Amino acid sequence: MRIIAGTHRGWKLEPPKGYDVSRPITDRVKEALFNILQFDVPGRTVLDLFAGVGSMGLEALSRDAKWVTFVEQDRDVAEALRRNIERCKFETSSRVLQGNVLKLREGIRDTACRELPDLLTYDLVFLDPPYRLMKDDLTRAMIGETLAQLSTWNALAPDVIITVRHDSRDHFSYDWPGLAVTDTRRWGSMTIDFFARAL
Repeated sequence: MRIIAGTHRGWKLEPPKGYDVSRPITDRVKEALFNILQFDVPGRTVLDLFAGVGSMGLEALSRDAKWVTFVEQDRDVAEALRRNIERCKFETSSRVLQGNVLKLREGIRDTACRELPDLLTYDLVFLDPPYRLMKDDLTRAMIGETLAQLSTWNALAPDVIITVRHDSRDHFSYDWPGLAVTDTRRWGSMTIDFFARAL
């Protein structure tokens, strides 16, 4: 895994030691996704859920995103993510929260950064859950409830863009409160659904 464009183009991302990193997003898919989002990243505030070692959020920072909050549950993976952030020197423009995406708290809006005293409102949200979670109807509904809670906390911008990656073999009928699918792109075995606030 590596950063493919921007100020840190070509920088390799360190995986957690002893882990077999499954279903990493390919360079081709990530490049295609960021080509779609090219005008929606610079200067924006990003939330990277199920962040892993930071492939999506670090790519956004390399492309001049203002801030990224990463959320990753696994301790060892979160430590590898922190090391990647340090290597890229993005400590002052990001925060890592180790915890369950399905149990977020309102503190998700905090930066713990003096340069950004206001509570965060996210313009762009990357959701990259393990495929098995997306396959489970109950868990998929809980992900939708998590996004609805973020909206209740005013953590999502009115024009927020949310991307969700999943296995192309799966076709979902989303019933996520306050959100609507605006586009779907498929690249081989990977599909990304785009969401915006429902009108």
